[in-house]
Amino acid sequence: MNPPPHVAIWWIKRDARLLDNPALCAATSNGGLILPLAIIEPSILKSADYSRTHLNPYLAAISRLRESLRSKGVSLCLAYGEVEEVLEGLRGMMAIRALFSTEETGSAATFARDLRFGQWCKARGLPWFELPQQGVFRRLKDRDTRMKRQKAWMDSPILATPYLPPLPDSLRQWCEEHTEPLLARLAARSSQAALQGATETDAHETLRSFLHERGKGYSGGISSPLTAFTAGSRLSPHLAWGTVSSRVVLHHTTQRLRELEGSSFSLASKENLQWRR
Repeated sequence: MNPPPHVAIWWIKRDARLLDNPALCAATSNGGLILPLAIIEPSILKSADYSRTHLNPYLAAISRLRESLRSKGVSLCLAYGEVEEVLEGLRGMMAIRALFSTEETGSAATFARDLRFGQWCKARGLPWFELPQQGVFRRLKDRDTRMKRQKAWMDSPILATPYLPPLPDSLRQWCEEHTEPLLARLAARSSQAALQGATETDAHETLRSFLHERGKGYSGGISSPLTAFTAGSRLSPHLAWGTVSSRVVLHHTTQRLRELEGSSFSLASKENLQWRR
């Protein structure tokens, strides 16, 4: 394979989505080829707060994202190994001009990984740009500053899906040859329990059904184990795995509340849909 001379890497963490993705938009802002890269890290799989069940939603989200990217002439590359090992291998094949990812929050293991990887990038002169997602900002101890930045982020416009230049056929073929068998092996290791769908498509359908149908029974229904399954938003796994952004949820909720003004819904029904901030 004759890889392109310069490629920007979009390192997909818990942000397997195209809409409102800060890392993806930053990676495409200067033009040039973008290689979407998802990494299954053994150290994360073995961490105390991870299990085979967690592998299901991530693989589902990655598989659906892969299909969406294929329609744009771009192949997603799935790799297994520690992030340093994977990037070292790619650096031997192509010139990586920069690496873009979101800031992953919520796990001590991933935070420690990011600190370690940041030093690795610095030692090799590899630019790594981390972008906040879901309105959570690291390293801000002052509560007022944190709340102001969070509000500004949530109130800012939704980022449209950017244009991704098609990858050369040789690189696309290489990605497919490495990703397909790895997906099959990982699927065999994951839990086969029937769980809620966790793809970008599922996320938007779940949000739509809550705002237009299921949200009518939120008040009261959320407190009963018999009705909570449908009366609740069901958005937690999507927000946790990044198949939808909290900003998209807020904007759509606000729009729906405006649509309900003057409708036959009671005030109480409309308050059921209020975004708790």
